Amino acid sequence: MNTDIPSSDSTQSLPITDTERIYYLIDEHTNILDLPSTVVKTTSNLFRSAYERTSLAGRGSTIGVAAAVRVACQMRGVARSLDEIATVTDSDPTLIAREAQKIRDVTGNHTTPVSPAFFVNHWGQKLGIDHNTRQEATELLADIRFGRSPAAAAAGALWTVIASRDDQDMTQNEISRKTHTSTFTLREVQQDLSRTNVEPDG
Repeated sequence: MNTDIPSSDSTQSLPITDTERIYYLIDEHTNILDLPSTVVKTTSNLFRSAYERTSLAGRGSTIGVAAAVRVACQMRGVARSLDEIATVTDSDPTLIAREAQKIRDVTGNHTTPVSPAFFVNHWGQKLGIDHNTRQEATELLADIRFGRSPAAAAAGALWTVIASRDDQDMTQNEISRKTHTSTFTLREVQQDLSRTNVEPDG
């Protein structure tokens, strides 16, 4: 059945016009991102609900699907970064973030960022990092508040722990590549954490 769903993004050369294609994209993207079934179901529900309520969100485009994935992950507390989703869906992160906010507004699902600790485990799994290193990184981030995304903070914390060891078994570039975090940001987080965790004199 043709639903004639318009594309939200004028740069989209191939607007999606049928329900079957939309759910194919949802299945494809959530499978590549290795998302649990709860997130897949929430993504589908968000997309449908947003389109039914207004033409301003939940549109039939890869941006709309990517945005629904983004919101669903945050609702379910599943650590997948904006850049991860953008890479998998071949979409602009800025457009995904903008569309995700529209979906939140339309559906009333106002989310909060996923905990950096969840991203420590997510990145740790992708990088094959051991439990002790993950635990140290999580402890570094405890009660820390600074203006970075949870995904970047977690990646930087992992790098901070690894860089502090004499027997480094992972490079900064490897962490940067696998976590979609620039080496510059990794170093900045490392500096922030080093300053914050310095013991006061006396």
